[in-house]
Amino acid sequence: MFKESNRIIIVDNEQDDLNKIAREFNLKGIGCRTILYDGINFPEKPYTDVRLAFFDVNLAQVSSDQEKYAVLEDAMKTYISEENGPFVLIFWTSNSRWKDGFIDYVNRDVDNEIRDRIKPYYISIIDKTSISENNTLESLLEKQFGNQVVESCLNFDELLRVASDKAINKLLSIIPNGEAWGETDVFEENLKKIFAKIAISSWGENNAKDNPDRAINDALIPIVSQSIPRENIWSKFLDGDLFDEKKLNNDSLFKNSNILLSLNNYFHIEEGENINKESRGVVVKLKSDKSFDDSFNMKFDTWKTAEFGDSPNIQNAFPIAVEISAACDYSQHKKRRLKYLMGIGNDQKININKKKNLSTFEDICFQYKGKTMYIALDFNYIFVDCNDSIIDSILFGFKKEMMDMIGSQYANHISRIGITKF
Repeated sequence: MFKESNRIIIVDNEQDDLNKIAREFNLKGIGCRTILYDGINFPEKPYTDVRLAFFDVNLAQVSSDQEKYAVLEDAMKTYISEENGPFVLIFWTSNSRWKDGFIDYVNRDVDNEIRDRIKPYYISIIDKTSISENNTLESLLEKQFGNQVVESCLNFDELLRVASDKAINKLLSIIPNGEAWGETDVFEENLKKIFAKIAISSWGENNAKDNPDRAINDALIPIVSQSIPRENIWSKFLDGDLFDEKKLNNDSLFKNSNILLSLNNYFHIEEGENINKESRGVVVKLKSDKSFDDSFNMKFDTWKTAEFGDSPNIQNAFPIAVEISAACDYSQHKKRRLKYLMGIGNDQKININKKKNLSTFEDICFQYKGKTMYIALDFNYIFVDCNDSIIDSILFGFKKEMMDMIGSQYANHISRIGITKF
C-alpha cells in the first residue's frame, strides 16, 4: 500500500506555476505534492510531516492586500496541520513585499492559530518575475536551500532517511532469495523466519509474539544509528563559541523557559497506551490516603518526613513508584514478581540528605501535563506486586538509558558493605 508523502507541498492557483517548481524537483528524483488552489476543494484533514511548503501569496487573485493575507492564512490552516512541527515556508510570489506584510498580518493579534501552532523555522521568497535564462528557478531554489539553518535541518532529515535505507538494504541482502532468479516465494518465507528470529532475540518468545513490531524496532534502532553517514553537518553550522557550557547554562533560552524539561522528556520519557503497571520502568503515582497507610503500615507524611525531611519545598510532594525488575526477565516474558522502588515526585527541586540512601535526579527535571516534576527515589523502600487499589494513576515510563542508571545505582546500594572500625 502506498503511503502519501507530504514532505514537499506546493500550493498555487496557476497550473503552469505549479508545474515549474514540480519539474525542478522531479528532475532530481524528488517527489512533491502539487495543489491547484480553487478555494473549493480541500483535503479532509490538514497535512502532517510537511518539511517544505511553497505558497503563492495571491491565491484568490484579489486586489486588496488584506484579502490576500486572509485567503493565504486560511489556506495554510487548511493544508498544514497544527501537529506538523516546524517547516520551511517559501512564498512563491510576484511581489516580494507581501512576505513582510503577511508576517505583520499574522502577528496582528495574540490569539492566532497560525502564529501559535503553525510555525515555520525559516521564511523566504522566490520572486516569479525574477526568473530568466541567467537567473534560473533551479539556481533560486539552490540559493534558498543553501541557507545554513535550512541546509542543516534538511540534510539531517535526509541523513536519517539514508540511514534507515542502508540498514534495511543490508538486512534484506542477508535473506536467501533462492538459487534461481525470480523465486520470490523463497524470499518471502525466509523473510518471515528471519524477522521472527530478530523479534525473539530482542524481546523473548512470548513478548515478541504479542508485539513483534516493537520488538523488531528495538532490535534495529542501534543498527539504524550506526548506519547514519558520517557527514559534517553540525560542525559547519555550530559556531565553536557555542560550546561553552557555563555560558549556555546562563543563556535565557535555558534559564527562563521549559526547553530543558522538553529535552529531558524527549530523551528519557516514554508515553503511550503501551505503558501499564507491569512495564519495566513505568512510573506510577501512588495514593497518599488510607490506601498508603494500609499498604505500608504508616502514613505517607510520616514516611516522607522520615526519609526526605520536612523542608517546605516538598510540602506538595506525592508518592511514586518505579518498576525495576530485571530487564532480561521483562524482555523474555519470564514469570516475575513486579518490583517497585518507592520515591516522591515534587514540583520543586528536592534537597537530598546525603546520609540517607536516596537518589535524586538533581540536574534532571521533567514535565508532566505542563508542570515541572522532580523525582527522588529511596533505595531502602522496595515493594512487590503493586495492588491496583494503591495506584492513583500511571504517569509515564522511563526509557532504557534512565532505567540502566537507576538499576546501576540500586545495584551499588544493595551490594555495599561496611567495614569493622574501632
